[in-house]
Amino acid sequence: MQDQAADSLKFYREGLTTIENLVKADPSNETWQSDLSVSHVKIGLALQHQSNLPDALKSFRSALEIMQRVSQSNPADMDAQRRVSVLNNMIGDVLKAEGKLEEALASYRESLARMAHLTKSDPENEGWKGDLQYSISKVGGLAYNFVLAGHFATALQVSDEALALAPDQIWLYTNKAHAITFLGRTDEARALYLKYRGTPLRKDKPW
Repeated sequence: MQDQAADSLKFYREGLTTIENLVKADPSNETWQSDLSVSHVKIGLALQHQSNLPDALKSFRSALEIMQRVSQSNPADMDAQRRVSVLNNMIGDVLKAEGKLEEALASYRESLARMAHLTKSDPENEGWKGDLQYSISKVGGLAYNFVLAGHFATALQVSDEALALAPDQIWLYTNKAHAITFLGRTDEARALYLKYRGTPLRKDKPW
């Protein structure tokens, strides 16, 4: 897909047609429904690689619609529940790239709520705990984009939302500090900046 995106897209679409015919023959087959969702995801990724964000978004939303039906028809299918969360994050990424921050936030929140529910049902599942942290980072990271867009109150709200779930993720406090700086709460912002000065963040990058 990296070298020949157009050719990859052609094969993915041919595969989609094949899966669509199978699903029409047996709409109750959830395995084929899941395969159909995967085909839409692959097409969406190829389109995203070509910077065709509107069509990529359509493909991801088609994949999400299918997995939502599968998850609703079989609530015990935890993999389907997780894939709904993953797809919401993918949709959020495209919306974020398009500058549609409020819509991106809604998608990220959907993903986060789904993963929080899954993690609560099985607190020992390390994979789900990792997915939960990833969803939290999507919400918290979007605060920086709200700061750049001048939506400082929303940036603060989103930062606090993420920090309530992951208070040990120090990097999330950077976005909160930026937001309260522009909200005029300079003393509070200065104290926050100084509190974590020199603290290692991700990949040993210091505050």
